[in-house]
Amino acid sequence: MSRQITSLLIRRTLPLTLPRPLPHTLPRTYSNITYSGGHASEGQGGFYGSGGARILQGSTSQRAGAVAHAGDVMELERVVGEVEKTEGLILQEGKGVSNKVIELKATLKKIVTAPAVTEIMNKLEYKGEPVWGLSESERELVAYMRQKVNEV
Repeated sequence: MSRQITSLLIRRTLPLTLPRPLPHTLPRTYSNITYSGGHASEGQGGFYGSGGARILQGSTSQRAGAVAHAGDVMELERVVGEVEKTEGLILQEGKGVSNKVIELKATLKKIVTAPAVTEIMNKLEYKGEPVWGLSESERELVAYMRQKVNEV
C-alpha cells in the first residue's frame, strides 16, 4: 500500500505536461510598432512613441475667450433685434432722403458702433471666425452682425 501512495503522491506533485500545438496552429500576432524612416537620433523619424517622435516644440497656449458664453449671445440677439427694427423703419420711410431717414441711419450707426457691441463681437469672434460652442443659427447671427458693423 505504501508503494501505491508513493506513486500517487509523485503523480500529483509532478507538473502536468500537455501536448504543445504545432507551429502552424499557433495564433499569429503582429506588433503595432511602425517605423517612419530616417534616424530617430536626429529627429527625422524613428518608431512612433519613441523619444521625440510627434513632440510639440515650444509651449502651447489657449485663449480663454475662444468659447462662447450664453449671456453674450443673448445680448447680441437683443442688439440684432434693434438693428432690424431700425432698418425696418428706414425702409418704411422710402427711398428718398429726409430728415427722418438721416436720423434713423445715425441711430443705426450708433447702435452698431457702440462700445458694448464691439466688446460682444470681440468675445464672439476669434481670428475673424465665430468662436466655439455656437449653434449654426448663432454663427449666422455673429456673421450678420459683423456684416452690419462693416457696412456702417
